[in-house]
Amino acid sequence: MVTHRWLGIPFFLGMMYLIFHVVQNVSTPYLDWVDGVINGPIARWLSALLSLLQAPAWLQSLLVDGVWWPAWAAC
Repeated sequence: MVTHRWLGIPFFLGMMYLIFHVVQNVSTPYLDWVDGVINGPIARWLSALLSLLQAPAWLQSLLVDGVWWPAWAAC
């Protein structure tokens, strides 16, 4: 059936659709957890470290809100 002249391509497209949906549905809880960890404790630790180093407020905002968060939000 996979190499059938007329049914091969619809079979392939159906399998790709099925694999795509399985990957999306299985990975969603894991990615939500990773997002919570990265944007929660790690972002707070980075902010606390910059405060400890007495970095200016603009630098803290740039690194935490402008570099760290968008880098993970894009994933």
